[in-house]
Amino acid sequence: MNRRTFFQSSAAGALAAHAPQPVEAAKWPKPIRFTLGCQSGPTDERRLQFFKRHSVNNINGYPAAKGETVKYTVEDLQKLKDLCERHQVKLDMIAPPYLASSHIDRTRRPAIMTADGENRDRDIAEVQQLIREMQPRNPAVYSYLSWNEGYNIPGQFPDRARQLPWLARGLQTIHEGQRELPFDASLRLEEWHFVFNRTRDFPLEVLRLELEAWHEREPAWAAVVKSILASQDALTQARRDQLDAFPDQAVLPADLQDLLGSFDELDAPARAKLLDPAFDQLSETEQGSLGTDFDLVARQQLRAFLALDREVQVIVALANWARLHLMCAALEPVLNMKPRSLSADAALLNSYLYAQKNLPLGMEEAFTPRYRAGVKAAFAAGRALARAAYGEEGAEEFSVRMKENFNSLPGWLE
Repeated sequence: MNRRTFFQSSAAGALAAHAPQPVEAAKWPKPIRFTLGCQSGPTDERRLQFFKRHSVNNINGYPAAKGETVKYTVEDLQKLKDLCERHQVKLDMIAPPYLASSHIDRTRRPAIMTADGENRDRDIAEVQQLIREMQPRNPAVYSYLSWNEGYNIPGQFPDRARQLPWLARGLQTIHEGQRELPFDASLRLEEWHFVFNRTRDFPLEVLRLELEAWHEREPAWAAVVKSILASQDALTQARRDQLDAFPDQAVLPADLQDLLGSFDELDAPARAKLLDPAFDQLSETEQGSLGTDFDLVARQQLRAFLALDREVQVIVALANWARLHLMCAALEPVLNMKPRSLSADAALLNSYLYAQKNLPLGMEEAFTPRYRAGVKAAFAAGRALARAAYGEEGAEEFSVRMKENFNSLPGWLE
């Protein structure tokens, strides 16, 4: 017997005896496909020919170098795209004219990676603009950029001075997208979301920013907003501090007037209980129906609002209506747009509902007829859209839900 063969076979047998039993590989529902790509440069005729010879059809490209201080133009990007297409190579990504693929200490503009304050803001803004220029006809680009500019980036900064320029930039991006794609419903809904969400933290700042975009189309609304901003500017410093602190203490509620009305209907002892923070520490049994009717968020909203001086309360209440009206105006055009999501019709109806409920006294003649006509049109359009998408059952479900929402405004959906 060959000793080497004997020892090898014996060792193999021993290892096999102690080896774990094979497990059947997981079965994927469909084959996984990988794409061979490359990011080497420069992206010129010679390099593209090299890529094709090696079956590389997807690349990260580089427009002609102009130095790290110069931005790419739309023309630069189009020339690069055309060059790649001539060689049947897909330009999937590009690199910015800075932040080269090298050690960060050898990059002249490393601010994005080093979080270098204003320089970082500048470089991020340039990257955002680059993304716009690469796909100016894609609504998702504007949605993504506005969310990043208006939410994610300002959320990193503790001071409002750094937050507000990004808030403005996010709104500008939405308006830019609407100008580029005037019949895209998703960008109208994007503005609705922006106003609804950002006015919770920056109620007057968003109105101030939107005033420039809407004052010609909404003159009556603009007059109210100007008076709100004038009142804000005239506040004493102590009251200005109250106004600035309000968003940190409570979310601005869309149903503010309903909440205040329900509170006013209570007797004095019940109102005192709700305004006492110690009430929150009681058990559900001890809180009883009062805790059910006014949940923790509602109690926080009441305490924050009622702690304000009367002059500040008026500003907050008017600003709440102004943002709700603006949400109506932002979505009204979607009824004539296709495709659109049924959520846009529902959001428009609920915006009319709360705008009417929060409408200041004396302004009914100017706005209520518009709201009623808008509700009628949006309800009919929503039913038609639900029927087309989900059949008669879907249309009926939409009707039932909207009627539940509008039970406090009888006759408005008829």
